[in-house]
Amino acid sequence: YQGEATKNTVRLLEENKNPLIIMATGTGKTVVGSSIIKERIARGKKVLWLAHREELIDQAKAQIDNICQINSGLERAEHKANLSESVIVGSVPTLRKSRLDSRFSNIHIDDIFIDECHHATADSYQTIIEFFQSRFQSNVVGLTATPDGAKGQGLKSIFSDIAYNYSLIEAIKDGNLCDLIGVKIDCEIDLSGIKTIAGDLDQGALDEVMSSKIFNIAEGILKETLGRRTIVFTVSVRMAVMLEAILKENGIKAKALSGESSDEERRHVISQFRRGEITHLLNCAL
Repeated sequence: YQGEATKNTVRLLEENKNPLIIMATGTGKTVVGSSIIKERIARGKKVLWLAHREELIDQAKAQIDNICQINSGLERAEHKANLSESVIVGSVPTLRKSRLDSRFSNIHIDDIFIDECHHATADSYQTIIEFFQSRFQSNVVGLTATPDGAKGQGLKSIFSDIAYNYSLIEAIKDGNLCDLIGVKIDCEIDLSGIKTIAGDLDQGALDEVMSSKIFNIAEGILKETLGRRTIVFTVSVRMAVMLEAILKENGIKAKALSGESSDEERRHVISQFRRGEITHLLNCAL
């Protein structure tokens, strides 16, 4: 399936289309993206890969370099890429208009790859896309597991064709992902009074309701995950920190991370989690 996704996308790029790849988490979007890039740079194309989180940027660079057998450039914060490289991996927060003007005005980018492209309608992404498309008519390739997560006018305004669509259910049926086991933890949470804003539950009100049941939630986590390495997704940073404290009181090696955590702390904690020194990783906005 990865080969078919690669072949379809390369064909659409040759037709100057802007393909969208929809693949469930765990089915290898970065591998597919890297394989497409390998085909494109063999044709003399120059590629910019965009991601918005440090972990995604590092993962993409490692995969691209491995599959393409290159040393891609890295444009992130104070780190400036060698712009002569055939592939540049860039941080969306770094590539503001001023950085683009000063560094990329004469850098012809043929293809822009956007990881987690359901974010691509945001102004930060649109600034980058418009910068290169207005100068070089750059193609745009999107990769996502959740196309419905796009805000505003949606992804149809950016992408012309769906190159490949591989759902979670298909991947499970094909044996490429393990089956999911759903366990209900009854915390007596009532969300009926929470208003919807732009398609999502009001975050402030949701935080209040969820945090009011924090001990029920912690009890459920302890019951279902004891002895298992566990990732917990919380609705707020406050909730992640509260759960960390409760789990630690119960002898669990837990740590909360969020978008507010420093890059150094995130690297350190994730490394601890991989080694098993932390068993429960609580996260928000990562």
